[in-house]
Amino acid sequence: MFLSLISKPEERFSVVGDFEEIYAKIASEQNIFKAFIWYGSQVVKSIPLFFMSTIYWSWTMFINYLKIAIRNMQKHRVFSIINITGLALGMGCFLLMILYVKYEFSFDRFHGRFNNLYRVIRHYKGDQGQPESFVGGTPAPLAPKMMEEFVEVLNGSRIGEVEGTIWRGKQGFHEIGLFADSHFLEMFDFEWIQGNRKTALKAPYTIVLTEELADKYFGDEDPIGKTLTFSKAININRGSENERYDVQITGIIDKVPLNGHLQFDYLLSFETIASAGGNPKILEMWGRSHYYNYVELRPEAQYQDLHSRLAEYSPRFRGTDPGRYILQPLRDIHWDARTMDELPGNVRNSRTYLYIFSTIAGFVLIIGCINYMNLATARFAQRMREIGLRKVVGAQRSQLMQQFFGESLFVSVFSSIAALVFLCLLLPAFNHLVDREISLSTLKDPVFILGGFCVIFITGLVSGSYPAVFLTSLQPVGILKTTGFKRKKGIGFRNGLVALQFAVSIGLIACTLIVTRQIQFIRNKDIGYDREHVVVIPLRDEQARQRSEVIRQELLTHPSITHVSGSDFIPLEKNNIHIISYTNDQDEIVELETFFSTVGYDFFNVFRIEMVEGRSFSPEYTTDIEEAVIVNELIVEMAGWEDPVGQIVDQRGRRVIGVVKDFHQSSLHEAIAPMIFFLNPQEKVFLSARILPGNIPATIRYMKNTVERYSTDFAFEFYFQDDYFNVKYQSDERFGNAFKYGSAIAIIVASMGIFGLVTFSSERRVKEIAVRKVLGASIRQIVFNLTHEFMVDVGVANLFAWPVAYYIMTRWLQNFAFRIDISIWIFLWSAIIALLIALTTVGYQAIKAAIANPVEALRYE
Repeated sequence: MFLSLISKPEERFSVVGDFEEIYAKIASEQNIFKAFIWYGSQVVKSIPLFFMSTIYWSWTMFINYLKIAIRNMQKHRVFSIINITGLALGMGCFLLMILYVKYEFSFDRFHGRFNNLYRVIRHYKGDQGQPESFVGGTPAPLAPKMMEEFVEVLNGSRIGEVEGTIWRGKQGFHEIGLFADSHFLEMFDFEWIQGNRKTALKAPYTIVLTEELADKYFGDEDPIGKTLTFSKAININRGSENERYDVQITGIIDKVPLNGHLQFDYLLSFETIASAGGNPKILEMWGRSHYYNYVELRPEAQYQDLHSRLAEYSPRFRGTDPGRYILQPLRDIHWDARTMDELPGNVRNSRTYLYIFSTIAGFVLIIGCINYMNLATARFAQRMREIGLRKVVGAQRSQLMQQFFGESLFVSVFSSIAALVFLCLLLPAFNHLVDREISLSTLKDPVFILGGFCVIFITGLVSGSYPAVFLTSLQPVGILKTTGFKRKKGIGFRNGLVALQFAVSIGLIACTLIVTRQIQFIRNKDIGYDREHVVVIPLRDEQARQRSEVIRQELLTHPSITHVSGSDFIPLEKNNIHIISYTNDQDEIVELETFFSTVGYDFFNVFRIEMVEGRSFSPEYTTDIEEAVIVNELIVEMAGWEDPVGQIVDQRGRRVIGVVKDFHQSSLHEAIAPMIFFLNPQEKVFLSARILPGNIPATIRYMKNTVERYSTDFAFEFYFQDDYFNVKYQSDERFGNAFKYGSAIAIIVASMGIFGLVTFSSERRVKEIAVRKVLGASIRQIVFNLTHEFMVDVGVANLFAWPVAYYIMTRWLQNFAFRIDISIWIFLWSAIIALLIALTTVGYQAIKAAIANPVEALRYE
């Protein structure tokens, strides 16, 4: 029957019963057909009234439930504040993580062919115990060759990094951009504003500007067809020469989205490289891996199949070089920190960090829900008579469950408003913390709105689940016949939730201690050289580079400059790979893959790198330039040399003249690499100077004036090596700070809930405490009686928190080649800190209850 289907089970008999009796009477007195007609007409007439009645009474009950929820919030203001604040912080952190995760996973996804785009990189497996490595730079002819060789490749593009000064008349600014070929704009979807997208980068000496750069140079003028002068700086890593030429503006694109790994202010046509350099064959050279090659695969192509075949084909392209070409999906570039030799502006992140932050945000939300459940079940004794009376007068369990779920949803909705305010206030600080530009405009995103509603709904259901299920399951007879109805019912579950809160807090404290110690370890570890008071000057001008030795001599005349040296690379920069060969004890020729750098005479004095054997390069030995090398201790160890000085390392007869102490050429995330140094005092691209800590601004001014006399087209640049060191570990610093702040919020929310429980417990037991005091109980005994359960919960929580924290931090520390050992003392300290937090939170209310005048409590009766 239709009415049976739409009516509630408890109302079904009263709704349908009368109709069925009359139907049976008509059928027996007349016939079934007339009875059916009558029944149908009555059902049709009843439906509008039935639905109107249902809507009216449902709305009435909703208003009633809402009034009860508001009254309960007003009656228990402290607990309401704790619930709303805890849920607001939890939802705010969780919504913030939704924004952050959404932003991070949006990297490069604005390109329409996102799933079919790949970058070609070089993979070195690593020999003799060395780790594998990945290099982003590849030769210019690679992408066109792949389009010819592999049918799976639909399109290919080459780009190269470029920076220099762009001049319009006498006005010039240092800008960073990319060389790009005509296929680049076909494969990557940057918003086009003016010009012909297909032809803009085909001809040499053409340039495409971002709208921001066009406004900078032309304001309201139309830039298309106009000319700019471009002074190309020396590429520090490539050793290319300065060039100066006029370029024609052929296109304008919108500002490059920050959530992309390609960041630039302009695009110069790739053909300009061959035309301006005077070598038309330069883009056909396989030995110059100075570019970045991207390919677009056909939708039906099997990526893994091409990936393996490309590695097999690599010897044809690379000759004897052990590196193999592999495909790196565009979706992985933002997450893959292994690739060396990256484009400037490429922002990296770690999925591990993202998962950790999301887990902390989830913990804050869960703890807020636990607070609500704990306080709701703790107030069980006050509401059990309400439940019993409602059941006696006919309330169904489903109606009571609706009431409790409604109350929790109301608190959840109220908390969500506070959470949005919290989110708006926190987002700028969070952007600064994680170095992102997440916009509040994301709040309008339908996906975020849907996710927000899901968070509110699920939070309300989770936080109200146990009270709704547990309280409504009680029988009215058991509730009303005694005032002491099973008071301890629900305490075990509540204690379990409290233990879970403590476990989360202890785990976060332990993880925070480990993260803090690892970051301190990074900052304080002996890295093998002295980075303090070292000024590094990049020489981007060809004239300045050729006169680097003259500049060095002039700088040394200043009394505050003690040592100056030129070099091709400096510590913390990636070096080029060099293969050395030597004869071992079995008269076998062994090849060893190393990093190398060419340096000047005073390089090791500038960075105070210790010479453990032999001597350094010296002008007194004129043969050092052609015949001498210096190696680090790791090469000696790998080669098994007992007496390294004098060992021959290549077919040209170069000999080892000295061994320097191992130092960290890269970050502590990576192991110390084998390093070899060659002497070349001329044409250096870096000048490094050790200065005295006195009048540093005056010293820098002298260096600026000296360098600018030899570098007329480019502005003076410098940085301190210790600042550069700090920049290399900014992501770790940000992770540590974010972890500490997230942990602090989780611990605060947990403490608020425990504070509320103790407050309620002391209020509920006020007469018991008074009686105990009258009978002679001391304050210490009463405080112990109120707090010992929480102390037990702390002890139980340690059993669960320690192994989980140890596992998570062990995995995180694997990101560092050099890391701290996880000591048992870290976990003991985390337990002590958690215990102190618990004692502080619990002790205040316990002592307050213990010192109260018992007469006031007993006089109430």
